[in-house]
Amino acid sequence: MVQQPPNSTQSPDLSEVSPLHMDQFYRRFFPFPMYYKWLNYSSQGVSKNIKNREFSFTIQNDIYIRYQSFNSEEDLKRDVIQKCPNKIDIGAVYNIAPKLAKTVHAGVMKPLEKELVFDIDMTDYDEIRTCCSGGDICKKCWGWMSVAMKILDVTLKEDFGFKNNLFVYSGRRGVHCWVCDERARLLDNSARKAIVGYLTLIKGGAQQIRKVILGDGKGHPHVQRSLKIANKYFKSIVLESQDILKYPSGWNKILELLPNPEFGKHFDKLWTKENNKLGITSIKEEKKLSENSSDGEIEKMDVDSSDNSYSKNSRKSISVERWEQLEKYLKDKNSKKSKESKWSSNTVLSEIILQFTYPRLDENVSTHLNHLLKSPFCIHPKTGKVCVPIAAHEFDKFDPMRVPTVQQLLNEVDSYDASISLEKKIVSDSANSQKEHKDSSVIGEGKEEIMQTEQVMSSNSAQDSIPDVEKTSLKKYIRSFETFVNRIPELDAKLQDKLSF
Repeated sequence: MVQQPPNSTQSPDLSEVSPLHMDQFYRRFFPFPMYYKWLNYSSQGVSKNIKNREFSFTIQNDIYIRYQSFNSEEDLKRDVIQKCPNKIDIGAVYNIAPKLAKTVHAGVMKPLEKELVFDIDMTDYDEIRTCCSGGDICKKCWGWMSVAMKILDVTLKEDFGFKNNLFVYSGRRGVHCWVCDERARLLDNSARKAIVGYLTLIKGGAQQIRKVILGDGKGHPHVQRSLKIANKYFKSIVLESQDILKYPSGWNKILELLPNPEFGKHFDKLWTKENNKLGITSIKEEKKLSENSSDGEIEKMDVDSSDNSYSKNSRKSISVERWEQLEKYLKDKNSKKSKESKWSSNTVLSEIILQFTYPRLDENVSTHLNHLLKSPFCIHPKTGKVCVPIAAHEFDKFDPMRVPTVQQLLNEVDSYDASISLEKKIVSDSANSQKEHKDSSVIGEGKEEIMQTEQVMSSNSAQDSIPDVEKTSLKKYIRSFETFVNRIPELDAKLQDKLSF
């Protein structure tokens, strides 16, 4: 049996995302009122933004239903509960209601607007992450999502004036960003492509070794700002958590980016000799040792990223020390290079840092108006986790391993109700005991205690009317979503300037 990386996301039992659980989720937890308000984008009644918006449902047996649209919140809620989709996707706002698609000639129905969306998937980092691969994630590699959200958010705000950026956990291994400003929603495909081109620094597929080439653009404000953010994360993510320079499989990915092959040969020889001296084996061997160790040891390895076989008492990981060696070496070579040599140590180091930290965007998701994207507050079918929003102040704190599943939410409601029932019983027993008390010397005090008991019972009665979602860990994400939605109209009204591409 293949073991999961420590603290990685794992697929739940099928029962956790059964139709019954999905039905309970939509009836008891899905935030229909605020969800509808978000997509309506109007406080003046039902708008075309919601009436002409396309939804698609994936229902049991992977049946995919497109061109769903709704005239009211009640229609939306009723249909979702009735069809109980495993997944909801959101598409564009069309010139006619999508549910009429089959009644008009081909080409009549056209997309008019949609949020500018971005998709950042952890699998695009597989070539540089050492802890996980494929659909698995852990605390060590999630840091890439933190820096991606931070760079994307600040760039959208400062370079484009887009303030309403909703980041949503995809439920498994990535993040979606919905840019909800009216100006962003009205962008055509060419403008969206221009924005994605502006944001793309990492270029080329698997065969492209050097993916970041700054050239004359190294002084661009966007590059400098992104580099400033990336520098704050490079050490903790790439050098400490991933320990990229500990093994040849990792250090070769950095050494091949150096301007002179001889530089790479120098460090490959140096670090190989050092590993042999320190008894550092291959990454595969150390992973086997980790899998055979106790759960407690694995947890410690995951939390303390500086702990490695190189030196458990050292303040720095071996990768941090080797990076400092590399920096010093390049700067020394740079000062002694001939005038004909066009490379700069600062540029080389900057390109490496950006290649290993800058967001990796899926261009196709962002550039087409009619592209559908998984809705916030969906349930991921393979993890059972809710696709929750991530507030900007939570970028560094967000832990995908702590995102609730449907089963967890139901358990939290049961636990909450059980605690209230126990409290009621205690209060009721106390009240009965007080009524039976016949000691005349404490009648006055007894009346006071009875009044206090009645107040507690009244409070408990109010507890009965609390919505189920308020009894769960999902409530903080709902409140974060409410805060985001409620500020959209105000910001749209203030942003009068128009951008052209």
